[in-house]
Amino acid sequence: LSFSSLELAGRSVGEYFILLTATTLGMLWMASATNLITIFIAIETVSISSFALATYLKSVKRSSEAGLKYTIYGTFSSGLMLYGFSLIYGLTGSLNIYEISHVLSTSSPNALTLFVARSRPSSAWGRRPRVLRCSFVS
Repeated sequence: LSFSSLELAGRSVGEYFILLTATTLGMLWMASATNLITIFIAIETVSISSFALATYLKSVKRSSEAGLKYTIYGTFSSGLMLYGFSLIYGLTGSLNIYEISHVLSTSSPNALTLFVARSRPSSAWGRRPRVLRCSFVS
């Protein structure tokens, strides 16, 4: 499907198919992972290959811009995912997803509630408090 793309016509497509293969292998690795570290490395494999695919057409300005934006968003998302993994590890003491499932299913609901409440910022975070003004006319 992508081989017949007009944008790839007349270009060397060897690197393109290597990047597609790396992305596919990263997805397969992620699907078979049972450890949070393995899941993270697989997601990063997919992300890095996708960043390179987004900037594959070097002569097109839109491609370079898209690749840069995608890299910035991906880096932020990776950091946020690592933070979430560290919270899960701190709560359960394990990186294995089966052990995490077992710990969360056997723990009290209060621990899970505290975990969810702690991981979500309040709705007023980062905003100034506002005063609502009401005028009453008699």
